[in-house]
Amino acid sequence: AYLDNTAVSDTTSPTLGLNSKGVRVVHDGFTYNNHSIDVDYFYTPYSLVTVEIGNENIAELKIFEERGPEKISHVELAFGLAKGQKIGQSNAVIIYDIDFQGNGLVSQTDPDNVIDDDTLRVEHEIVNCSSSFNGEQCLLVRIYHTFRSNLDFDIVATNVWDASNNSWQNFYNHGIHVQGQSIN
Repeated sequence: AYLDNTAVSDTTSPTLGLNSKGVRVVHDGFTYNNHSIDVDYFYTPYSLVTVEIGNENIAELKIFEERGPEKISHVELAFGLAKGQKIGQSNAVIIYDIDFQGNGLVSQTDPDNVIDDDTLRVEHEIVNCSSSFNGEQCLLVRIYHTFRSNLDFDIVATNVWDASNNSWQNFYNHGIHVQGQSIN
C-alpha cells in the first residue's frame, strides 16, 4: 500500500521545555532579565523577579516545534495573574503572531495601559535549543517591554501555537513583581 506522509497530521504541541515523551529538548526555555529556567510541563516554579516601572525588560522564550521553528505561528506572554487564573484573565498580554513568510506582528491585550506601547518590540531568530542536545533548532522570541504601572499579581504565563493550532501553556510562579510609581 502507498503511504502519503503529507497526509499525517501534526498533533504535537510546541514546547519551551519537555517534549511529549517527557524528554527535555529545550534548556533555559524561559528567561526574564537574564534569569533563566528549564521549563516543566505546565507549572514551573520560578523565583520572584522584581522590576521597576519605567525600566526596559527582556523576556526570552525558546520554543521547540518538532516540524521546525518556522512552524511557530503565535506567542503570548501574560503578566499579573493570580493563582488559579487563566491566561485569558490577564489584562497585560503581549501577543506576537508570525505569518507563513516569517513576518512578525506585535499586538496587546492591555486595557489598563500597563505596558508602554512606544518601547514594545519583539524580535525572533532560530537558535540551538540546547548546547548539549543533538543540534535541535528552536525559535527564540525576545520581547522588549517597559511597564507603566503596577500589577495586582505576579504570576506570568506563556502560550505558544504552531501552524496546525496545537498550543501549550506554561505558568511561572512566583513570577514578575512590578514596583514603583505609576507613570500613567
